[in-house]
Amino acid sequence: MKIGVIHEISDPEAFTERGTAMVEQAPEGVENLQACPSEDLAKCTCIWDAESVEQLSDYMDPELGDASSQEYFPILEEESIGLPE
Repeated sequence: MKIGVIHEISDPEAFTERGTAMVEQAPEGVENLQACPSEDLAKCTCIWDAESVEQLSDYMDPELGDASSQEYFPILEEESIGLPE
């Protein structure tokens, strides 16, 4: 399933470092499809592919720690425009 994530970033340097490692080392069945950070690195919106929101949040929240907080939502794919494959 496609999952949207809105990150509220409190530590841009740590978020960027940890986020890059997470994308490169994602577990089986978890894949980052798109990342769109704001110019000031205060927010980032991402699209991931995973089995469930719980699987993604269980992976992401501990890895990012206090660098950001996340809001997760399942994406309604049939109503989306420009959704990555």
